[in-house]
Amino acid sequence: MTDDLAPNQPRMSRGEIVALLAAVQALLIASGLYIRFRYPEDRPPWRFRLLNHGAPLVATLAAMAWTGRRPSEYGFTLSNWRASLSAAPLRLLPGVAMLAASWASKPPKRLPEIDRMARRLAEMPIAEMLPYHALVALGEEALFRGFLQRELEDHDPQSLSVGPARVEGAVAVAATIFGLFHLANLTLRPVVPTLGQVAFATLFGMHIGTLARRHGTLAGPVVIHMMTNVFSMLALKRQLQLAERVGAAPRGLMPVEPEPL
Repeated sequence: MTDDLAPNQPRMSRGEIVALLAAVQALLIASGLYIRFRYPEDRPPWRFRLLNHGAPLVATLAAMAWTGRRPSEYGFTLSNWRASLSAAPLRLLPGVAMLAASWASKPPKRLPEIDRMARRLAEMPIAEMLPYHALVALGEEALFRGFLQRELEDHDPQSLSVGPARVEGAVAVAATIFGLFHLANLTLRPVVPTLGQVAFATLFGMHIGTLARRHGTLAGPVVIHMMTNVFSMLALKRQLQLAERVGAAPRGLMPVEPEPL
């Protein structure tokens, strides 16, 4: 591929895009199954987390090398970073409100059953939680808002109606695929929480996909993605702490010892 292609000319075929995404999803499913059966009680070592959440970033870099695109075309640019980040506070308000409500709540008499994966993530020390979710956000934003959304833009899908709003087709399709990718978590989580995560991730993907489309940089989407994840884990961690104070541990789960850094 050369750089003299027209700006809107597709550089990857739909088949190549599907093959790349399928390879990443297959790797995530395989590593999830391995972790489930190899580490049924313990937290897996960091190398498996790097494999899970580093794979999307590696796939994006491979696509960049294959197509000959510049990093800035996939959102790896600080151009417009101030405008992109200026949208972060408003878009983080729901996460902040959730965390504040969790912090102000009274100790529950009984928590609903919480799956082991969610509890392990919530019980991470903050010094481990921040880099972990930074890696998650960077990898997923690179693959879905950087690579996939940009390639779909070049295939020029039509705009779609999502409720009262109009969403560009590339944003909507990339967000939907992003949501469906979370089905890989069925290897580690029950069905109902996973389906809820799929729905939330789809809407969230449209939310930050629009921001990436507007400013052409992943700066804001990565920060919003990372902090939304962190806020949700801190809210869950707070609820677990409140429950433990009154002896209302979640049903069906044994305590998980924190992993040393």
